[in-house]
Amino acid sequence: MNNNKIFGKPRQKIALADTKMSINGCQLLMGHSDPSHAQSTADLFKGQLESVISRATMNDFYSANRAIYRQLISGESLIN
Repeated sequence: MNNNKIFGKPRQKIALADTKMSINGCQLLMGHSDPSHAQSTADLFKGQLESVISRATMNDFYSANRAIYRQLISGESLIN
């Protein structure tokens, strides 16, 4: 008898690596078939995500600053 019919196809094992980050209280993990690649990707992802978040925050700050500046130049009220 064919074991694939009984148990299904063998599935590839996935290694999970901790990014040492949590988003909304949930632990963020990275998965890959190679454990060393999973961990290196998790470390790289943490650094890249922190960089993107810091840029987005500064970008939002500068956008708001420019909007206020345009309102001041055009003579609009800043208080609704």
